[in-house]
Amino acid sequence: MVRPEMRDEAGEIVSPKLIQPNTQDPLSALSFIENLQYLSGDGSAKAAKADKKAAAIDGPREGAIFVMCDLAPRVSLQGPEEMVMTRHLRELAHTFRGMAINIILLGAVWPEIPELEKDLLRLDLPLPQDGEIDAMVQAQVAPLAAQGSVTVDTSEETRNGVVDAFLGLTEGEITSVLRTVLIRKRALTAESIPTIVDEKRAVIGKTGCLTYTHPERIENLGGYLWVHQLLDEAADSMSPKARAYGVRPRKGYLFVGPPGCGKDLIKRCTASRLNRPLLDMDMGSVMGDAGGIVGSGAVTIKKALGIAATVRGVLGISEFEKATGGLASSAKTDGGETARTIAYLLNWLQDQTDVFVVATANDVRQLPGELLREGRIEIKFIDKPDAMDRMKIFEVHLRKRGRLPEEFDLVRLADEADLFVGAEIEAVVDRGLLRAYRDGARPLTTDDLLAQIPKIVPVFAMKRDDLAEQQAWVKDVLGIDLARTAEDATVAHMLNGIEL
Repeated sequence: MVRPEMRDEAGEIVSPKLIQPNTQDPLSALSFIENLQYLSGDGSAKAAKADKKAAAIDGPREGAIFVMCDLAPRVSLQGPEEMVMTRHLRELAHTFRGMAINIILLGAVWPEIPELEKDLLRLDLPLPQDGEIDAMVQAQVAPLAAQGSVTVDTSEETRNGVVDAFLGLTEGEITSVLRTVLIRKRALTAESIPTIVDEKRAVIGKTGCLTYTHPERIENLGGYLWVHQLLDEAADSMSPKARAYGVRPRKGYLFVGPPGCGKDLIKRCTASRLNRPLLDMDMGSVMGDAGGIVGSGAVTIKKALGIAATVRGVLGISEFEKATGGLASSAKTDGGETARTIAYLLNWLQDQTDVFVVATANDVRQLPGELLREGRIEIKFIDKPDAMDRMKIFEVHLRKRGRLPEEFDLVRLADEADLFVGAEIEAVVDRGLLRAYRDGARPLTTDDLLAQIPKIVPVFAMKRDDLAEQQAWVKDVLGIDLARTAEDATVAHMLNGIEL
């Protein structure tokens, strides 16, 4: 490829070296780099004029490095400009192949672009780990402590607590949150940790697809003894002693059942039982991030899972079947974006060991068949509560509202609310309280609660046939017995990857 001569008004050949790029325009910068191949050996206009052929084949010196920042938004655009940018990058990769010349693209994200996969080496930098965070914090607070500007607790327990609170943030975010805490508290002590966690919750919320959710006390999970046993088993498998013994830690569960059965409550109680932070991931936001730009879903989920792994917390995924709903038609509807994103999530589930995943789904039949193979996350079916479960659920909601359960006929309430799930039992208690309040704020009675039961149509009555079909499908296809013990309640089934 020989570049046409460029001459000034006097007819002299103009060296491309004299044309400076617009550093704010990526196309201009890429054109400048591409034109460097036409420079002569010494890069001068005089040499280019004397030997145009040499000027066409020499170019930039070996060892040259070009750095371009925040190029991802321009490459992600779906249009002519994106095509030109991609073409430029591919041409440069071909031109400089075998030469010690590098183009470094820096940015917080980079989209998945199939045309560039073979030409780019992608390096994902991990979030700061424990030792790095401790070093960053100490480097910033030590001078202030020496000046007497702030009070710093240097005990190992406090330092470890501070480090744990910062896990999941970038270096810049850690610095920003630390400065905020020091300004507010004028100290870095054990009392500062809740403030750090609050600030971290706000920072993580800005990701758009992750929410830092407060755990629920395990005592607030009424009934479902087998679920309590499952969580105890998971906690035991993650203990240092179990790992030293050779036990593989549980990776998580996919809880399936009709709405209102307490699946989201189980998710919050899991975080409490495992004593880990809970990060809720919104798959709708993942798939719709950046206006549906191709590659954005995979980029977003990689960032979210990176945070979850660094925090070593519980990752909650609600209504998992809706996230995979467009999987079969993904190649036709969104260029395979859904398939790539879900495939990345499933492969991550298989490989990772630091995060406990609690996913929920209302209808397991909507999950694609290829996801029900063994290998990644166990499926647990949540059926309607039995009589003992309903008694415990009534007890929990009465206690949460300051009432003594022993003052109520729990057996009769559980019998009358035969088809009720947890959400409907909670509604009975709330409506009964309102009735007693409007009747002169008198004490709540069993009759107040019994009067509300006929006014609520339970989901198991509204969708009797559909739920019966789902129960039969779960038993026949997945081999899951609907018994309530941890051993008999489920048979482990795993999610497997997607062949692309």
